[in-house]
Amino acid sequence: MITLTPRGRKLLERVAKVIVKKPNAFNMTDWIVTAKNTPHHGCNTVACIAGHVVLQAGFAGPAEASDSWLHMPRGLTSAMKSLYQRLRSKSMYTGRYYARVTVAALATELLTEEFSLDTLFYVNEWPFAFRKPYYSSTSVEEQAEIAAKRIHHLLKTGE
Repeated sequence: MITLTPRGRKLLERVAKVIVKKPNAFNMTDWIVTAKNTPHHGCNTVACIAGHVVLQAGFAGPAEASDSWLHMPRGLTSAMKSLYQRLRSKSMYTGRYYARVTVAALATELLTEEFSLDTLFYVNEWPFAFRKPYYSSTSVEEQAEIAAKRIHHLLKTGE
């Protein structure tokens, strides 16, 4: 059972709305990717559920890679800066010289105080009722609708 924070519930509700409204900005195969002709938040960004959580919280996508930040993003509120610093200090994934903050770790911290949200961030960990239709889907619109249903299921049941 996953217990979401009040902030986490609001973020996930917004993410569900965004991915249904802008399905071309949704893709579960990568965290956050800049791509041409796929507008999201005024830029050309495509993201999975975790990536959208991070974007909805006000973080810009990572510049160095699609899955982690080496340096603190610009324009963050004080609360988000503190969150980033806390995650960076306990990061298990270290770069050559600096600790990195991953999209998954940041999204997890934004949503819940649980150790892992793999059952939301990885399609192969979704309940079969969502996983099978997602893998069988034939359009980005259909994938976005299924992902939104998966999010609503989590919000309703904690599973």
